[in-house]
Amino acid sequence: LARFPAGDSVRGAETLGLWGVGDAGGAREAVAEVPLYVLDQHVQQERVRHIDVLSIDTEGNDPLVLAGARRTLASRVRYVEFEYHSHGVWQTTALSAVVKELQSMGFVCYWLGKDRLW
Repeated sequence: LARFPAGDSVRGAETLGLWGVGDAGGAREAVAEVPLYVLDQHVQQERVRHIDVLSIDTEGNDPLVLAGARRTLASRVRYVEFEYHSHGVWQTTALSAVVKELQSMGFVCYWLGKDRLW
């Protein structure tokens, strides 16, 4: 189980994720306990044969999702997109390493800048 911020005060907050739970000024915030699944296991268990678009938006934990989806990415996903920013696991994960792994699976990788596609 993972603990996520919950309640009206955080609903819709874009930058809250696993690290957003805790003491805020001495007051405990409300949390929701959410079961975690490794995508490879879930895909196998549910017998998913093909995924056209896999969109990942886990507020900085995208590298963890990708790591738990290696078999699925290599054999069942046509297109994958994810966020890259300074939150969460991205603080210690090089984008170049993630791109290199995706390229080794046959993906052609691009990233969108403010005014162009790289």
